[in-house]
Amino acid sequence: QRPPLPQELKGLIDFHVREEVLNREALALGLDRDDGVIRRRLAQKMEFVFSDLVAQVEPEDEQLEAYLQANMEKFEIPGRISFRQVFFSTDQRGFEQAHAEAERLKSLLEQPGSKIDLEGAGDAFMPGYQFSELAEWEVARVFGEDFAGTLFSLPSDGWQGPIASSYGMHLARVQQKTGTRNPKLEDVREKVQVEWEAEQRREMNDAYYQGLLSQYTVVIEGQEAEL
Repeated sequence: QRPPLPQELKGLIDFHVREEVLNREALALGLDRDDGVIRRRLAQKMEFVFSDLVAQVEPEDEQLEAYLQANMEKFEIPGRISFRQVFFSTDQRGFEQAHAEAERLKSLLEQPGSKIDLEGAGDAFMPGYQFSELAEWEVARVFGEDFAGTLFSLPSDGWQGPIASSYGMHLARVQQKTGTRNPKLEDVREKVQVEWEAEQRREMNDAYYQGLLSQYTVVIEGQEAEL
């Protein structure tokens, strides 16, 4: 006589058998056909099945280069900027005084041989006073989009401003700025390959689905429909 199954194993087997029996009876009754959730899950599983059937080949450099050139806007390397800023709080000073103090400091900084302690020239600014190698979106994250757009349009020549941000008024001095540039393949190869493979998979999946669809006749409101 075989020894009894451990209780935990017996419980797992009973659960599996119960699930299988109920699933088969539900399918026999056609309960899956009227359940939108089940239909979507089954369709999703089929998507996974034929997605896995798509064999990915290692792309040649020529293919990646062609994809890069055709989709350069996806891979542009954004310009970056390094700058120094002095802050005047509109909350503490009010708009007019903050603007006037910024103008006054700018005129002092423009004088030949000017030696001003910039750390104490304006108001405290928690994010800092010196910023290096920031993309425009990174500047916008700190100062706001309007400030970032204005900053990137400034020349690298002396102090500029006052420039308004969501915090107050700023004087800014651009120290270094690079423009947006088109990358070479070796700069962005991994990203280009990921995008190329995703596009190939989408195209192959669609072709596979169209092949399946061709085997069916779709009828809408009593009329044959071409999809």
